[in-house]
Amino acid sequence: MKKSLYIVLGAGMLLGATSCDDYLDTSSPSIASSDFVFTHEESAQGALNYAYEMWRGSSAVHSNGLFYDVLVDGDETTRQPENFGAQPRNVPQSMYAGVSGAAGGITSEKYNGTGIFNCDFKDAASAFDGLYLIIGQMNRLTRAFEAQPEFEKILKEGKPTVLSDLYGQAVALRATCYFELLRFFGDIPYSLEPGVAAEGLVSRDYIYDDQLRRLKLVEPFMFRLGENVSAVPTIMTRDYVDGLIGRMALYAAGYSTRRNDMEYVGYNGNKISFETECKSTTTNSFYARRSDYTKILSDAVPYLRACYTASLARSNYGYLVKEDGRVPNTYKIDDETYTTRNYGNPYQYVFQQMMNGDGIYSAESIYEIPETRAIGANERPYAFGRPSNGGGSNSFPCKAYCQSRFNPLYYYNDFDPKDLRRDVTCTVTGSDGKGGEAIISLAGNGSAKLAGGIALNKWDENRCSSPYILSQRQAGINCPYMRSADIYLMIAEIDAIIGNEVEGKQMLEAVHNRAFAEPQDINAFIEKCGGSLLEAVIEERKLEFGGEGSRRYDLIRNNMLTPVLTDFHNKMEAMYSDLQTKGYHTFENGNVISNYIWVKNVDAKKLFGYRLTAQYSAPEEAVEYDWQNDLASTVLYPSWRGQNDDWYSVGFSSFTSDADRTKNLANINQTTTNLSIVGLFRHVDEEEAKALEADGYKRVDWGITLITGSNKDDYNKNVLCGYVYGYPPIYFFPFSTTNMQTSKITNGYGFQNVK
Repeated sequence: MKKSLYIVLGAGMLLGATSCDDYLDTSSPSIASSDFVFTHEESAQGALNYAYEMWRGSSAVHSNGLFYDVLVDGDETTRQPENFGAQPRNVPQSMYAGVSGAAGGITSEKYNGTGIFNCDFKDAASAFDGLYLIIGQMNRLTRAFEAQPEFEKILKEGKPTVLSDLYGQAVALRATCYFELLRFFGDIPYSLEPGVAAEGLVSRDYIYDDQLRRLKLVEPFMFRLGENVSAVPTIMTRDYVDGLIGRMALYAAGYSTRRNDMEYVGYNGNKISFETECKSTTTNSFYARRSDYTKILSDAVPYLRACYTASLARSNYGYLVKEDGRVPNTYKIDDETYTTRNYGNPYQYVFQQMMNGDGIYSAESIYEIPETRAIGANERPYAFGRPSNGGGSNSFPCKAYCQSRFNPLYYYNDFDPKDLRRDVTCTVTGSDGKGGEAIISLAGNGSAKLAGGIALNKWDENRCSSPYILSQRQAGINCPYMRSADIYLMIAEIDAIIGNEVEGKQMLEAVHNRAFAEPQDINAFIEKCGGSLLEAVIEERKLEFGGEGSRRYDLIRNNMLTPVLTDFHNKMEAMYSDLQTKGYHTFENGNVISNYIWVKNVDAKKLFGYRLTAQYSAPEEAVEYDWQNDLASTVLYPSWRGQNDDWYSVGFSSFTSDADRTKNLANINQTTTNLSIVGLFRHVDEEEAKALEADGYKRVDWGITLITGSNKDDYNKNVLCGYVYGYPPIYFFPFSTTNMQTSKITNGYGFQNVK
């Protein structure tokens, strides 16, 4: 969360004078005069700021748009809150299922899922247009820099300057746009020349090779985080470039689905050879990775290691946060001191910092995309955070829809019960919009909010240092595009693939141990993941980046879709069977999901002096749900829920008129604000259930919802049901009719073409 640095200065306005119709244009005269743009640092910065603002506001790939459509709910750990088939995005999200309910499937092959999909999918066209528009601006900006007489001199000096750093940022932003285009569309048009139209399809290998080459050239001439006053996490620094090199290398070297009608060549012009996994005549495609994948990955490692090494000496930004920097405080009511609120969760602290106000960044961020409180529509927590049933304005908190939902198997089975990340990532409660906590239904529902399944919990307006209650979607929480944990796990992934297991294990261990209060046996974790370091790294990424859009492509590039989905469906069927026959299911980690849970509203402020809960370590024994003798355990566990401590004061300071205060503050619940939950992780027998209900607890459908109606298929069979075992996964978006006509390109993978 910060004041946006992306102010549109004069030079930026000049650079931005093209229309959206000219995203691949190069025919209009250059409007970024090299003499003007690079005469002063301020004008160059202004030009770049304008492009950054375009990236923030209209690229359609990192918040709404394609990220919203397929990344947040496009893997087996997640579900979208509506029922399957309710939204057009369900088709690409499911990898182009033609019909529902064919897990492991038959759908995209038998029913021609790509062939019947409308290629004029709005979000895909918007992303394509928006990204190329930014690329066009960066082509002008980089060429303007290269035209300067001082260009060669700056590069020969071998150290960063303000201008060389700005040039590097422009190269990095362009490479980022090409990276997003490549992962969403596959082979694409490619041009680096202002005034030259990007037409025809170019081999993705050529583009990856060239962009990696260019990033490596500019990397030494850029500042690291904190090296100068502007090198903050909302700028593409040298550290980000190091991470981007690693990220692009993993995609370039990983498995991907390719067209049979393309000639694949690298930057050197040589034809690429492949290790092919499978083929399809229906989609005219094959699934493979480059034969030289180890070289691509090995060449990227020094850059990731350089970023890692630099992070060890930093205490401002861009390092792995291993300690919770918050100090517990005490609360007094009627002159009595109550139990302090305990924190002790460095993982939650990473995301809490994003909610602490404009100008404050997460210490773990390599790069955040900035948003500003009370300005423009931003999606955290509205689409990617803890849900609220509040209205669009003047609510406590306002409406938060939450597109990002999780499968119960992820919540109950995948996380170790002691993993500090589980309750930060997932929540079973939301807000009622009137200052109270409410249970979330597991049922699919078109209006979502307090239905639609277990929700993402990393961002919650209750936790903002200055909650904005006058209107929805204006919390101003930044988008974390690259975190330090990703650097560690990219190193670990590459090391696992190329055989450097000693260092890879060390990187994995650092991230894994951060998630626990006590050091863990990393060898035992690897053994639990089948004895494979690579599988352990990908499992760790699943736990570390829940709700951040990583999982879908982690599986694709490592050829893990088939084994992961097979295991997933087997576990889901076992859970369904037990819920149907016994009313509960016990997982290997000891967690239990039952058909019902019991909830009761209680006065948390009176119980322990606060409403917004923090970290709570449940006892080893079942007394964690001893609601009669240890009520606090049922309110504090699971952790990181509850409500803002004082919505009334927030509202009072937000409204400027007495009339608004009288009207809106009367709706705030100031007593029974929190939920006591019993039975969430253990089975409640009939005798205890009667006692609970006699004490005012309400029975709520829980596991039984999963085996009822359309929910049964939506949580299991419909998950990635367009992927067919033994055939190339189709996860790209098609080019729109306008894209094809303007750029002189054609669709592959069975998508429709211009007739």
